[in-house]
Amino acid sequence: MTAFFWLFSFLVFYTYIGYPLVLSIVAAVRGRPAPEKRPVEPAVSIVVAAYNEEKVIAEKLENLLALNYPGEKLQIVVVSDCSSDRTDDLARSFEDRGVRLHRMDKRGGKIAGYKSVLPVLSGEVIVFTDATSTLAVDSLKKLVRNFADEAVGCVAGRLQYLDPRKADIARGEQTYWSYEARIKFWEERVHSLTSVSGTFYAVRKELFPADMADDLADDLIVVLHCVKNGRRVVLETEAVCQEYAIHADEAEVTKRWRITVQNMRGLLSLAQIMDIRRYGWYAWMIISHKLFRMLVPFFLIGALVTNIFLTDGSVFFKWTLLAQVGFYLCAAVAAVWQDGRPRVLSIIYYFCVTNLAILLGVIKCFKGEKVAVWETAR
Repeated sequence: MTAFFWLFSFLVFYTYIGYPLVLSIVAAVRGRPAPEKRPVEPAVSIVVAAYNEEKVIAEKLENLLALNYPGEKLQIVVVSDCSSDRTDDLARSFEDRGVRLHRMDKRGGKIAGYKSVLPVLSGEVIVFTDATSTLAVDSLKKLVRNFADEAVGCVAGRLQYLDPRKADIARGEQTYWSYEARIKFWEERVHSLTSVSGTFYAVRKELFPADMADDLADDLIVVLHCVKNGRRVVLETEAVCQEYAIHADEAEVTKRWRITVQNMRGLLSLAQIMDIRRYGWYAWMIISHKLFRMLVPFFLIGALVTNIFLTDGSVFFKWTLLAQVGFYLCAAVAAVWQDGRPRVLSIIYYFCVTNLAILLGVIKCFKGEKVAVWETAR
């Protein structure tokens, strides 16, 4: 039982602290050179997936039309997943400015929409961006300059979360993404990113996997497909995309378990990418960053349960159990203390909420549930 306690505890520590630490060392010792960047201007197709986005779609299209990029090389397409509000009408009002509306025949989700619009995209590079995000005026130029390097197949923009309300769940989310950004930087140096943010990324058109299942996550599958085809996936820190953080706990849980279901199914569908004999460092990164993250809730449960059985006659294990219980009590206090709680409590709370959602997602995945369509989180 003692061995299991230490194993579970080590796996939690390794996933969140050990892996980034080892990754940073590997990046410093054997890091690959950054991709060659030149001010190239390939033909670009920007795709915006939208479902009932009447509140933001007009502002989003104005933002895209204001980008510092040659208009004759820019195609903007809104893929409406059978929106039932004014999204389609608002998108059509931009047709005289070059925006194209592509409405789905029936609801199928983001990936189904991407695949259906693929034949009408004229760009060499496809850029995917969410209706809820705002791009910096020079972000597209900064993003596509990485494609001057033929080894690059996919480029991720840098996501910044805005939180004017200073909501506590949002503070935890911001901290998490700051931590993730550092890991992405090191992963690119070692090999390639293990995923991108679907909010803003670009891929060479020929590398988009048109046969991917509708219930998977493009921000994972596109990345793995590029790596399988021998291309790098890199991060462009100067290509900035801003989005408002989620403020509702329920929305964060729903988003996280949905992502977990898609990511778990995606990893299972491309399990060969975790073959270290074939993919080396990249397989290690996928296992450590993607697979272990989805298994952390089970590691946490294992550490707690084994600790309970080890407390009899052991002062040390009584203290470790007290520490674990105290940690979860802090999360419970944070759930009640909504306004003005210390940042450390917000981080603990976000950690617990996230892992609860991941646990639900893994369970739903192995129960056979699939997620293709989505609802806005606002």
